[in-house]
Amino acid sequence: MIKIKVELEFTKHQIADLLCSGFEGGIDYWGTFDSKHSIKPKIIDWASFGGPDDYAPLAWSNPEHEYKYIHWPLSEGGAACIITEDKLERKRYALDGTQHVVLAPSKRHLLDMKSIKEGMQIFADKCPHQFSNFRNDDDACTGDCFIQMALFGELVYG
Repeated sequence: MIKIKVELEFTKHQIADLLCSGFEGGIDYWGTFDSKHSIKPKIIDWASFGGPDDYAPLAWSNPEHEYKYIHWPLSEGGAACIITEDKLERKRYALDGTQHVVLAPSKRHLLDMKSIKEGMQIFADKCPHQFSNFRNDDDACTGDCFIQMALFGELVYG
C-alpha cells in the first residue's frame, strides 16, 4: 500500500457551502446553533465569500441577513456556538411510578477558523468517502460529518 498526503486549497465559499449543508439539516439531530453564545467577529470580509450569488450580497446591504453560522466562524475572531444535549438515562421515581427522561446539561462547542482548518485535515483522513462528496457534491450528511470532525475529531453522533 502507498500512502500520500496531498495539499489542497479551498475557498471560503466552498467551506461556506459545507457549513450550510451541515447547519441546515445535517446536525439538527444532535446539535443546535446558538447565536447568543456565538462570537461575532469585529470585521467580516464579505468579498472573501465568493461571487455575488451566495452568502454575502444580502448581508452587504443589511447585516440582519448574514448567515451567522457561516460568516462568524469563517471570519477571524468569530465563532459559531453549537449546543448539544445527550439523553443520559431514564429514572423511575418510586413515589408515583412515572418515568422521566433525564438530559445531560447542555454542552457548548465553538466552531472557529482554527477548528475548521484542523477539522478539514481530520475530515480528509478519517472520512475519505464524505471528503470526496465534499469535493464533488456535498449534502447534509457531508456537512454533519465535517462539523463533527471539526468539533470532536471523530464521529460521535450517527
